[in-house]
Amino acid sequence: MILRAEQLNTEKSAANATRSPHFTSTKNDGFFATKNVRILITDDNEINREVLKAILEPFVFTIDEAENGEKAVQMASTVPYDLIFMDSHMPVMNGKEATRKIRETESCINCHTPIIAITADAITGVREELLAAGMDDYIVKPIDTEQLCSVIRKYLADDKILK
Repeated sequence: MILRAEQLNTEKSAANATRSPHFTSTKNDGFFATKNVRILITDDNEINREVLKAILEPFVFTIDEAENGEKAVQMASTVPYDLIFMDSHMPVMNGKEATRKIRETESCINCHTPIIAITADAITGVREELLAAGMDDYIVKPIDTEQLCSVIRKYLADDKILK
């Protein structure tokens, strides 16, 4: 599913209007800041990556992008990410297969990078299928900013969120 360009423009305008160097606000969470956070966005659709980037940029994350699962696996094997957002349907290597491969290569003690599925599939059983593949959570497109902020706060390590 392609996210609408209007949503990208709205999110960019909102991000620019509330942007400060270290803080962002959400409707429910109030202000919070992050430090030294690196995120990987994996989606074959450039517009979808841009929309997610526009939403995430006010958090002052370092954001890397991959256009398919194979590239995400390569990047995750060389760069430590705090969160990975993964589309489920992509050419070359889909999100489930990429997640399985990333999980196979996680070798450090207590080393587990949260992988959040981002998908247009809102049908029964898809969430369970994605979780069974090793993903930690699931967000449905179009992306709801409040839900995204909630997931970020849930999966980022406590020392990465400054209150």
